[in-house]
Formats: sequence, C-alpha cells, structure tokens
Amino acid sequence: MSRASIVALAISGILAAALAAAGHFYSWHSTPVFWAAGINLPGTIVVVWLSLLVHHEDFTLFDYAVIVLSNWGFYSFVIWGVRRLKRYWVSS
Repeated sequence: MSRASIVALAISGILAAALAAAGHFYSWHSTPVFWAAGINLPGTIVVVWLSLLVHHEDFTLFDYAVIVLSNWGFYSFVIWGVRRLKRYWVSS
C-alpha cells in the first residue's frame, strides 16, 4: 500500500469514528451528526442506499465498515487526482 492510500484509510477511519461518536453522544437527528454525515458524504450515501435495499434502520458495524471502505476509495481517488495535477503543473 502506498503512503497516500494509508493516509486516505486513516482519514476515512477517523471520519467514520467521529460519525459513530457523534451519533452515540448526541441524537441521530442533531446538528453534529448531520455535519459528520455531510463530511462522510460518499460513505453515508452508499450506506443509506444499502440500508434502503436491506430495510434496516440502525447503523451496525457493517455500515461503518462500508462507510470506511467507500470513503477510502473516494479519498484515494481525490489524493491521486491532486498528485496527478500537481505533477502535470510542475512538468509544464
């Protein structure tokens, strides 16, 4: 695994843990949870879509794992794109 991929995984894990902590300490329909879900946007969308297909309502460990994996893919792609643009701008 590259260093950028490890950084993306760490960011994804921290953001999912922040969402879980906010949901535990506050109500799920509170402002801190909405902000945490907005920051976890790619993973939150995937989990909500999957929960609608499976018809379950509460967040489980599987849901948080899906959030981490989908955010990891998203942030890896973003970091890859930023590094690619940086390399393009430096070379030209």
